[in-house]
Amino acid sequence: MTKKTIKRASADVGMMFTAFNLRRLINIIGKNEFKKFLEGLVLSVFVIIESYRNITSNLRHLIFQLIFFHPKIKTLRMYLNASFLPTFGMEMVVFGQTAVMSNK
Repeated sequence: MTKKTIKRASADVGMMFTAFNLRRLINIIGKNEFKKFLEGLVLSVFVIIESYRNITSNLRHLIFQLIFFHPKIKTLRMYLNASFLPTFGMEMVVFGQTAVMSNK
């Protein structure tokens, strides 16, 4: 046997054991109880996913607020934006250095 066939065989055995145990569980608790359990499980997973989305959305909003509306960062951003805008005389001021732009 090669390594690939050993991996495939172990995956097949794992699937057979899972199916066997699910069949035993359904025989013990009944089909309707198993369906109710799965419905509750799916609902719980959706609640967890929605909670995760809400938390990450709130964190993204908080980080966005900190980056774009924090007073120190806002003044730095305004300074950087103003320093890269060309003036009417076709001069560009970048970090206090004046560069003349040509029209060619």
